[in-house]
Amino acid sequence: MQHSNSLADRAARAVKRARASSDDLARSTPTRRHRHRGRLTRLAACLLGVDPADVVVIDDPNRSYGGYVGFVITAHDGDNVYRFTPDLGEDSTLHLLRPCRRCGHEVTTAVITSLVDLGRVLDGTGEQSLSSDQFTDGPAHADDCPSLRT
Repeated sequence: MQHSNSLADRAARAVKRARASSDDLARSTPTRRHRHRGRLTRLAACLLGVDPADVVVIDDPNRSYGGYVGFVITAHDGDNVYRFTPDLGEDSTLHLLRPCRRCGHEVTTAVITSLVDLGRVLDGTGEQSLSSDQFTDGPAHADDCPSLRT
């Protein structure tokens, strides 16, 4: 689907995506979390080579860290949608969310530091080398998932 490149059209597309993801997101006031969402939007757009209007950052329903709710980053690319969580230790790293092969729940599956990493996961040549043992204890796995390591 071809999008207009005018600033007004891209801003309208961004707010439409935000409203579809979360009513609160489209009405956010400048708070620390709101500014952090902006930084994550810019990171994902730059790292993935997509228009910032096609990136939405929402609260993570499955992950919290030290009492703070995490974030989920959604990148729209035509009919394809990719979801990520930010790496808390690395400002320029994302974790790809995909269905667990065993329980089917959306879990972190690979470390993405560049578009090349995502390409390797998508073509099947890098998924194992980019995966990490840290993902076997993810809170989004089903409680009885054989991949879940507690």
